[in-house]
Amino acid sequence: MLDLSGYFSDWTRAASETLTDRVAHYVFVSSGAVYRPSPELPWPESNLLETNPIWGRYGEEKVASKKLLWETQAQGRHAVACFRFPFILGPGNFADRESFVFSRLEAGRPILLPDEGKALNQFVYVDDAARALVAALECPDLAAGQAATALTAVRSRTVLGWSCAPTFWPDFGGSTPR
Repeated sequence: MLDLSGYFSDWTRAASETLTDRVAHYVFVSSGAVYRPSPELPWPESNLLETNPIWGRYGEEKVASKKLLWETQAQGRHAVACFRFPFILGPGNFADRESFVFSRLEAGRPILLPDEGKALNQFVYVDDAARALVAALECPDLAAGQAATALTAVRSRTVLGWSCAPTFWPDFGGSTPR
């Protein structure tokens, strides 16, 4: 079972209950919104689950969904693998979240750098994220135990600060970082 739509814990609960005794493992795409706020950036996988006020109800529901799934695993109903991907980059992105830099470059608008360019981020290419999800689905053993923990950390090894990004951007008509 691959759950890409667990935006509300009621949905996750309904899916889990409906699929009990029908699926051996449940692969859930979670969110960085479940990390406890920390000055250590990027937030490590070991950070505890906690709602962060910046994410509002979305974060609260993702935390509730993840806790619910860990409970179902403890009850033996499903093996669970949860993925908390960083910024996913690649073609076909439906929202201007990860591609906002390119949209602003193309429009000749200023590039707004988080935390004056000091914020750190990690990225994963969409094909790599998809391969990790398929691996979790095809290998039930990976959906349980420590291997699942390793899979949740699918991301680039390099941590990038936004302040270095302008050196990678071509000249798009005078767009400037700030």
